Amino acid sequence: MSPFLDDRGRLFGKVSVVDLVVVLLLLALVAFAYIRFAAGTGAEKDYRLTLTVEKVRRATFAQFKEGDVVHDDAGTPLGRIESFSVEPTPTEVADDRGNLFSRPSPVFSDVTVVIRGRGAVSASTIRAGSVPLRVGKVLTLIGPGYEVKTQIMGVELVGG
Repeated sequence: MSPFLDDRGRLFGKVSVVDLVVVLLLLALVAFAYIRFAAGTGAEKDYRLTLTVEKVRRATFAQFKEGDVVHDDAGTPLGRIESFSVEPTPTEVADDRGNLFSRPSPVFSDVTVVIRGRGAVSASTIRAGSVPLRVGKVLTLIGPGYEVKTQIMGVELVGG
């Protein structure tokens, strides 16, 4: 056998190689969890989050109210609805010659929702709870009486 490993698979006759691998994996897991959830949470600051909800019916967006407290599907509070605007969803329609043109949908609308909340700010991102707020991220927005899929279109710090 080698001077490092004995016939029972122990390093220097004291520590099992399998035990050492398990301990190293546990240490790596703890380090990952710390970095992911605790490190760099930064100071709490106010943010403004702009979301787009596409192709929703009137019954859905009629539930939206300024001041509603909203959260995501994991229950993380995102903030309060500061404002929202509704525009008919543009749809393409063919004329008699097969040419396409755009017109407002008679059924669906696109809603832009602005939320004001408070989150942890680090050098790389703003977080609401453990949810990173980044442009392009898809969220489920839940408020009193509604649940819709949205996409983040803008994130900005408010007031310094």
